[in-house]
Amino acid sequence: MNFCHLGLPQISTRLTTLKPTRIDAKTFECALVRGTPIARTFGTERLRILASSINLDRMRDGCMVPVLDSLREDSAVTRSLAKLVDVRIEDGAVWGRVRFHETPQGKKAGELVAAGKVSIVTAYSAEAMEVYDKDNRRVDPNDAGRADEPGLVFEITRWQIAALGLVRAD
Repeated sequence: MNFCHLGLPQISTRLTTLKPTRIDAKTFECALVRGTPIARTFGTERLRILASSINLDRMRDGCMVPVLDSLREDSAVTRSLAKLVDVRIEDGAVWGRVRFHETPQGKKAGELVAAGKVSIVTAYSAEAMEVYDKDNRRVDPNDAGRADEPGLVFEITRWQIAALGLVRAD
């Protein structure tokens, strides 16, 4: 499905205030993303939070979902701080378990998380969506003629976590 003509980006991000539960010195759990509607330039975006909506193929296939310094990918070797090792759905949110790397950058990131000095950004790719008009009627997502219609709601119905990023909260 081509989302570009609707103005919907292939990769979106959501910022979440980090309220981690520490499991051990290098592992924590936190809410990564909620489905709360967000105003975007193309309309309102909702993220469907159901097990059937989240594509976890990358995690199942042995690929890691990286936790990067500010989502900057210019050097994955030096900016990779940790990896997402598990996810679950609870209370309308996707929760993740993150394990820090045994590197100076990973240890520093762990200290910043423990001190409450960072928030987490979830980058995700949209794989499928449903579009609704202001009266909550379904709109054909391939109808380019309605792309600029006011009040459109884009519900991401199938998506995949691409990466996580830590950003300073202060």
